[in-house]
Amino acid sequence: IKITKIIQYKDNIKVLEVKITDRKKGIIGHGSFSWNTKTNQIFPGDVFINEDYQRKGIGNQMYQYVEKFTSSIMFPSHRQSSDAKKFWNQPC
Repeated sequence: IKITKIIQYKDNIKVLEVKITDRKKGIIGHGSFSWNTKTNQIFPGDVFINEDYQRKGIGNQMYQYVEKFTSSIMFPSHRQSSDAKKFWNQPC
């Protein structure tokens, strides 16, 4: 998992671009995250995990990596796909 780009969007907002790669398959997932550096909140934007790798903890690893990198807390986005709703509604 790698942070591939950090973009300053507004005064307190940075956008992080993240990629997950597999040595054999290449990119198996990617995502963008809005990070409010003032409130220490992160909101996922466009997050994708290749279908062959879904439900295996890859998305969780990406979210945890971003939280650790930013020392911030992830919150669900206000607009979610059906897959995102399933992710956020699963038991911890």
